[in-house]
Amino acid sequence: MGEPQIEDVLKNIYDLYEGPDLALKEKASTWLADFQKSIYSWKVADHLLQQKNDLNSCYFAAQTMRSKIQHSFHELPESSHTSLRDSIVSHIEHITLETNPIITKQLCLALSNLVLLMASWEKPIEFLLEKFSSKHDSIQPLLLTLTYIPEELDARYLRLGDNRRKQIIKELESSSPILINFLQSCLTNSDGAFAQKIQIDVISCFTSWVKMNCIPLSDASGSYVFSYAFQILVNPAVSKLIKDVIFIVKSISCFERMFRILQTPNVSWEATEAALFIMEATARNIYTEEDRIAPQVIEAILQLPDNCHIAIRYTSVNILGQLCDWIAAHPTVLERVLNFLLNALQRKESLASASAQSLQLICSACHRDMIHHISGLIEIARCLEMFEIAPDAAIVLLKGIAIIINRLPSEQILNVMRQLCGFQITHIHMLMEKDNKTDPTQWIDRLASIYRHVNPKLEKNQQQENPATIVILEHWPELSRMIDCYQHDAKIMERIVRCIRYAIRCISEQSLPILEPLVKQMVEVYATHTHSCLLYLGSILVDEFGHDMRCVNGLLKMLEAFIEPTFNILQMENGLKNHPDTVDDFFRLAVRYIQRMPLHFLQSPIVSPIIQCATLACTLDHRDANASVMKFISNLLAHGKPNGNSEIRPFVQHIVELQGETLVGNLLYSSIFCLHHNMLGDVADALLEIKIINNDAFGESVQKSLSQLPRKNAGGSVTATDTQMAEFYQCITKANVSVRQVTHALDDFCRLFR
Repeated sequence: MGEPQIEDVLKNIYDLYEGPDLALKEKASTWLADFQKSIYSWKVADHLLQQKNDLNSCYFAAQTMRSKIQHSFHELPESSHTSLRDSIVSHIEHITLETNPIITKQLCLALSNLVLLMASWEKPIEFLLEKFSSKHDSIQPLLLTLTYIPEELDARYLRLGDNRRKQIIKELESSSPILINFLQSCLTNSDGAFAQKIQIDVISCFTSWVKMNCIPLSDASGSYVFSYAFQILVNPAVSKLIKDVIFIVKSISCFERMFRILQTPNVSWEATEAALFIMEATARNIYTEEDRIAPQVIEAILQLPDNCHIAIRYTSVNILGQLCDWIAAHPTVLERVLNFLLNALQRKESLASASAQSLQLICSACHRDMIHHISGLIEIARCLEMFEIAPDAAIVLLKGIAIIINRLPSEQILNVMRQLCGFQITHIHMLMEKDNKTDPTQWIDRLASIYRHVNPKLEKNQQQENPATIVILEHWPELSRMIDCYQHDAKIMERIVRCIRYAIRCISEQSLPILEPLVKQMVEVYATHTHSCLLYLGSILVDEFGHDMRCVNGLLKMLEAFIEPTFNILQMENGLKNHPDTVDDFFRLAVRYIQRMPLHFLQSPIVSPIIQCATLACTLDHRDANASVMKFISNLLAHGKPNGNSEIRPFVQHIVELQGETLVGNLLYSSIFCLHHNMLGDVADALLEIKIINNDAFGESVQKSLSQLPRKNAGGSVTATDTQMAEFYQCITKANVSVRQVTHALDDFCRLFR
């Protein structure tokens, strides 16, 4: 793209945001996306911000400026960094209280990112405070910028590198005293309509610096800002700050202080609800041995008058659920708590859902004592439709009941589980008889919750039939019919597959009678609709039956049937990136074959394309998908160890000979430029497995990959020095290195480039 005229940019912005023609909107979107990638967008965005033609053009320009700094800072020569800074500062200086908050946010993010990237900018905090702190309209954008600076330190898109990051933290630490003074002055001098917003921004900024260790805790706890945080906790308008404040102080301290507020004479319902809300956030952390505050709190809740405000009753119901562990340790209060919650279950205005959530928590924590209440719980399950209860709340309540079922004698489980599941199966059957257009997911999810959490304690060393087996095999015709009925709907199919998955897990190998018809049905549906959840269900079947030689050939044929439609999807342009669920579920499936039938899998001709796909998928930055790919690689390579199975080992060693260098290169590239730091443990596993198989070839591959890395970042700072390169190489190639050491080395090394 050549340098565009501002008029062309404005026309495309108009077409995108305001034009009535859908075709022009799509064309404008493509044109503006290409424009933002061009070198000219720096200059044009700056001009648009100066001109202030309209809201849309200003927003687009601010967003472009922020995006260019985050992703294309390398386009600018270092000599232009100062002029860019001055330009953004100038734009922020013109922000008023009437400026659209979205534009303010984009410009503040741009400036905070520039602070982090611009190595030549000395004492940036002092610069910003001097520039903005004396101007009333500039206080809020200044607070936002100061908040974003530590928050953006670990932003992957900036690729600061650890050397630069340490330099910045040191700079922020040295500037923390003047920051605290500024924040204090904001609190003491704020007034008018925007006072509360300024106070919230001050606490957010303070917390941001504390979390990143830019303010020493000794300085933080002794500051006026810290004390002020407690003063505003009972203000309902700032309840979003509770987690920030609890981060700084201990839960029990908050719990006690809030209870004292409740004991204040003539306290308003607003202050009462706010105090209870904070107590709810901390109640789960109260020790079961605590005997001063918790008994008084529970007694006060149980004594609430019928006419108390709905918000107070709602929060009180939640507190009882969060105190479930304390109640389990003090069962004398259980009966009264249950009566209180059952009363709330029959009420409206969200109380029923809150009560269901708390009942589940109490069922889980007090399961021994709740056995005596199973009849009442089953009756509640039968009457769920009579309560104004949210779908998620109904599911967690059924979870609680299922947990109690596990504690029943074996002879009782069959009848109780039949009843509980029957309520759900009946509704699903009625929907399928009526039509297949009504969404059945709430009933399917309820059934899945029961299958998932019913896990009877069977006697060991006895061939005792699981009571749940009888129930689930009775359900199979309906489950199979559900697949046929709803195979066209991806969302419903996911729920059906999850339900069947929990059914299989519940009864394990006792589900063998349904294996063959289930696999046949899965393969047929996948060939038409490619629902990735069917791949995941396949992995469950391999896990349960892969050790059974009667099932091996059938399970391998299932994989062969899955391969072609899967690869047709992944081989499309950006196929791996656009279909992470398919990648995730396919490699989960492949892992199960490696774990349960490695020799049969490695002897199959389909193993080679699967390994090639895994090598390419190393760079995929989707957390779950990448974890499955890495687990497949590591599990495969583990069979190539010198002490591995003599039949299996030659297959794996041959794979490493052919693809080891490419695999090492992709693993290191992925670690440095694609993956989040908490994904590096999986990479370390894979690298170490290659090293164990052929240490010399591994060292050569690492050396070649390191020689291709960039030595400076976009801001001109050194990424990795020669010494740091050598230290990393020595660490991961030395003898007897552990996975933990490789992980730490990868993490430290990758941070040099991020």
